[in-house]
Amino acid sequence: MPRPTSTTSLKPLAVGNVVTAAIQLFRSHFKQYTKLTLQSYLWLLVPIYGWAKSLMISAMISRLAFGDLIGKPESEAEARAQLEEKKWEFLSLSILVGIISFFVVFVFYIILIVLVLIGVGFVAVVGQDNLVLIGFMIVLAVLGFFAFIATLTWFFSRLIITELPLAIETPMDVSNSIKRSWTLTKSYVLRLQGIVVVAFLITLPLQIITQTLAFAIQIFLAGFMDEDSGLFTLLSFLLGYIIGIGSGIFVVPFWQAVKAVIYYDVRSRSEGLGIEIHDRAI
Repeated sequence: MPRPTSTTSLKPLAVGNVVTAAIQLFRSHFKQYTKLTLQSYLWLLVPIYGWAKSLMISAMISRLAFGDLIGKPESEAEARAQLEEKKWEFLSLSILVGIISFFVVFVFYIILIVLVLIGVGFVAVVGQDNLVLIGFMIVLAVLGFFAFIATLTWFFSRLIITELPLAIETPMDVSNSIKRSWTLTKSYVLRLQGIVVVAFLITLPLQIITQTLAFAIQIFLAGFMDEDSGLFTLLSFLLGYIIGIGSGIFVVPFWQAVKAVIYYDVRSRSEGLGIEIHDRAI
């Protein structure tokens, strides 16, 4: 993907271009990104401190990818030195985004449940023999479901690059990193939704295989072990975690590369990365 050299030459990247650029980054740095992802997964086994280190390493993948995009690559040691002191901020950021996301999803689910109850009540009032009205309600329910999915995708698209400003820009704190993501993505939400959907569909087959394999292992273990035993729970967790790592070393770095390309794209057109990034901590 050619790098623009001035703000006048910057054009919006198409959905396919963003995903293609992410795939190329991943392929070019396959060994490095998968190694870092494996480190990130292993740190997850250590409570709190390990979680902070895991999130920091994931953000480091995006930082390294972004450095390549702007033609100023960093070494792994340089990126780690810059982000090591921010590991607790990455943990705080993850918790805060998680709380916000939970609240938003909870509100949407409440609204959806209320609408379903209204629809059920309406059918009960008009009677089940009124096929026209029932058909109309079904159509509204389907449209409402897709509107629900579109709204959630819109919301998560606005927060998809929350860790990038914290990982790349300085000075930057947790709350301003969230605000930065919200500001940078405000004019490009529809394209970001398309990117999220395409990237999800690319990784979906691998995730389906992973979930199917994990379920098959549980059934296999249940064939000769007591499902209520501690050993069954332990083996199920360990084998499931290993399978998760096997898929995660492909899925996680791909998504981190996607985030880096998105961040590069929105900053290019909003601020002009081709001129100079005055606040880049590289």
